[in-house]
Amino acid sequence: MKARQKIPALIRKKEQQGGSSCHQCKSRRNCSDLTYCTSNLDKKKKKCRKKYCEHCLRKFYRESPAQISERPTWKCPSCRKICCCAACRRREMRDKENGASASSAAAPVQMAPPPA
Repeated sequence: MKARQKIPALIRKKEQQGGSSCHQCKSRRNCSDLTYCTSNLDKKKKKCRKKYCEHCLRKFYRESPAQISERPTWKCPSCRKICCCAACRRREMRDKENGASASSAAAPVQMAPPPA
């Protein structure tokens, strides 16, 4: 096993069932081959559960899992708002649409008085 983090019991159970999937490419990998996010989610007291494979970290984000494992904490691309996977792009588009409609609804449009 690579010298990354200790694998909790839940992850060991998933590995026995065939591993877990990369957030970016969705391919099934052994849990020891994935890099796990260690950040806390905004507004919640939960930890991020996203994980990325070495291939995707190198290809899409130019990050090295070896350098990541040297750090005590690591924020994944999704937590840093730079994730380019389909689901995150879709969520970003939806948030932009909702933000635009919410800002236009919040500021009422004033109409000019009718001509006399």
